[in-house]
Amino acid sequence: MKEAKLFASFFHQLYERDVIMTKKKMLAVLFSAALLLTAGGCARTEDDPPSGTSKTTDSSEKPAVDTAVFRGKITGEVTRDDENNVYYILVSDVETLQDPEELSDVFTNQEVKLNVPEEVLTPAFDSESYSSGNEIEFSLEPLFVTTNSIPPQIPGKSIISVKLLEN
Repeated sequence: MKEAKLFASFFHQLYERDVIMTKKKMLAVLFSAALLLTAGGCARTEDDPPSGTSKTTDSSEKPAVDTAVFRGKITGEVTRDDENNVYYILVSDVETLQDPEELSDVFTNQEVKLNVPEEVLTPAFDSESYSSGNEIEFSLEPLFVTTNSIPPQIPGKSIISVKLLEN
């Protein structure tokens, strides 16, 4: 009888160890699946640039079809923020040339302030040429950002190009 109890105890211990190992394996598989699903959502798409690089745009390029393009008159003096390498251009009488997202009503009846980063302007840019009364054409990202201020301001990340028009 002792041998039967020992035999039963031995098989009972093997059974418990097998159940515990199965549970551990199941947890490991579930954890791995959750990790793969989470990591899969963080994958880079073809449109995303690799980290450490940035998308650059030459201001002399023609605006893309889905770009918002406007024309207006410079009001006042073009000023430069030396610390941030940004030019501030106040534009009035803005007319829409192309606005695929129809977002231009934010500033078409008033002035708009463009906060233009130096790298968006052409190398031959001369702030004195951009004087009050001159007409400019500016291109913005299709879903451009504006502030809720008076006048509304458009930050540099939304500005693709700015060019002076011949009067």
